[in-house]
Amino acid sequence: MARWRWPQWRKPQIPQPTQLRSGATLVVTWGLAAFALYLMVLFGSLVVQGYTMEQQAQALEAENARLTTESQSLRDRAAYVRSDAAIELAARDMLDMVKPGDVVLHVSVVTPTLAISPSLALESPAAEPVVLPPADPTPNWRRWLAVLFDS
Repeated sequence: MARWRWPQWRKPQIPQPTQLRSGATLVVTWGLAAFALYLMVLFGSLVVQGYTMEQQAQALEAENARLTTESQSLRDRAAYVRSDAAIELAARDMLDMVKPGDVVLHVSVVTPTLAISPSLALESPAAEPVVLPPADPTPNWRRWLAVLFDS
């Protein structure tokens, strides 16, 4: 009977540098290195292109949201402009129209001026103070009530 032995492992054969320098091996090695470099550049450009497209998509989504909001705002504004309240307001403000039975109150502002004759101004160098007539003792709110509600 044969005696049992541990299997003997062979050392792997590592090619020597002199064996690697054959022409075909160098061409294949450099070809694979060039192909790997080409694939890395291609993958890098695809990553950059994907990032750029993602940024553009986000910008377009933001623009779309802004335009949607603006469109809704314009629809609301158009609905208001077509309403009776807006038409009445425009008629009152821009066209000075009133409803039947409304009382129109025109307020005119008059600035007081002093009229001094030129001959009087030359004769006396110091003008005498002008005495104004006494003010109406009726309070202002009573005068407004009289204007608005007395017919």
